[in-house]
Amino acid sequence: MKSLLTVLLLLSVAHLNAQNHDVFNANFGYVITHSDSINGTISIDMESNTILLRTGSVIENYSAKQFSKVVFFDDDGVFKTIVSGYWGADHQAYLFEELVSGDNPLLYRSGMKFNEFDAEKFPPYFTKQAESIYSLGKKKDILNLFRNEDAISDFVRKNKLKMKVKQDLILLFSLANGVDSINAPSIAIDEI
Repeated sequence: MKSLLTVLLLLSVAHLNAQNHDVFNANFGYVITHSDSINGTISIDMESNTILLRTGSVIENYSAKQFSKVVFFDDDGVFKTIVSGYWGADHQAYLFEELVSGDNPLLYRSGMKFNEFDAEKFPPYFTKQAESIYSLGKKKDILNLFRNEDAISDFVRKNKLKMKVKQDLILLFSLANGVDSINAPSIAIDEI
């Protein structure tokens, strides 16, 4: 019976993956729960805000409120991080892709609405403070995140960064958060 349930669960995940573009499959990764870190094979469903974790012969399903972070390599071998946080009128737990880590992380998720009755979708960029997620819709929202707002604003202006361009936001958040992995030799960062 247990084997039959496992096969049915795996088939349902395969079916979801074929229909949903918001599913990440990982060969290997780890899940950080509120009390533990667990290694295994991971499948992430952004639409239902759940992950499926396989460790050996055990398969467990976690909702976004049961863990804080998932780190894995996707099918293309790219290192990814998914974080959970609370957002919206109903303050539900959702999953977001973390593009830049730090005190002011840059998160991404498209198609988010504040509530189920809202016709308007929010811009796809967010940040996380404590356990709450905040939308980054306006340039001022982004600049207000950083304690050195004037230097950041000058940097954005001098380098003609656009606040709706993913690569520009990744560069800005990486520099402002002090992330060393960014490679931008032509940009003077001594002011930031």
